[in-house]
Amino acid sequence: MASKLVTLGFILFSVFLTLCMSPAEAHEQYEVTITQNGFIPSTLNIRQGESIVFTNKDSNPHWVASDNHPTHTNYPGSDIRNCGKENGTPILDTCRGLEKGERFTFTFDSSGTWGLHDHLHPDLTAKIIVEGTNTIQNTGNWEKLSVWYRLKAWVLHYWYLLFKQSGEAQLHRLNMIMVVRNDAVLEYWMRVFGYKNIFDEIEKDLYDPTLRKSDPANQILLGQCHIDAHFAGRMAQKIFNLSAISEEAFDTRCEFGFYHGILEASLGNLGDDQNVKKLAESCARYDENDSMRGGFCRHGIGHGL
Repeated sequence: MASKLVTLGFILFSVFLTLCMSPAEAHEQYEVTITQNGFIPSTLNIRQGESIVFTNKDSNPHWVASDNHPTHTNYPGSDIRNCGKENGTPILDTCRGLEKGERFTFTFDSSGTWGLHDHLHPDLTAKIIVEGTNTIQNTGNWEKLSVWYRLKAWVLHYWYLLFKQSGEAQLHRLNMIMVVRNDAVLEYWMRVFGYKNIFDEIEKDLYDPTLRKSDPANQILLGQCHIDAHFAGRMAQKIFNLSAISEEAFDTRCEFGFYHGILEASLGNLGDDQNVKKLAESCARYDENDSMRGGFCRHGIGHGL
């Protein structure tokens, strides 16, 4: 009798394991290849929790990343500033160009429609539609600044208006290469000093990082301030509600990065057909006398869209 009970228990346990590993419950893994012409397939429907293996089949490197270009913050938790952080949550970002034959596997745990692009060739795009129960309306992955620090920033802003030399000394001590890496820190100092002063310092610190050569975190290429300026522009629009079609917002420095950031954030709030058309018409005004400005203006609309 005892042996029969053991046998029955073994059978029931085997059935339980079989049900747990049922193909109906298994998560599939899909393949997307990258060629010189883009992602194949460029649109893919999967279920929440399933994975995609991206393989570079081209002789040139390709960098898979979440939209928007170049900040990569659309998919929850993803952010180009998180590249290189150890023990962090996996992000939808290869953080470098994949060489021919290299693979990148990512599991989509958040449902929704997610845009991808090749950071090295932003015109190459793809769309992943993830079906599931926890559809997320992404808000840009902002790291929120507490009410206490907002109040502190407000007090300090007016303090430095009274004691300008003290404010200038503090502004000079800030390492903008580090400040821009965290939204909450960036928001705090931008509320203290205003976006114009912050952008001036970003340009200075990133165009001449040798000024802070004692800081090992400053090992960057000279003059590469475009992405950092993007984040600053987004924050300036969030705090000061800058209009993308105003002359005040337009700035050519850092390869138009600050302006692109404003466009990226403002079209998120104003992205209806009428406002996009109005913005495109404002870009066209520059074509006759300043074709470069008109071209970068339209390029920036692409970031926002």
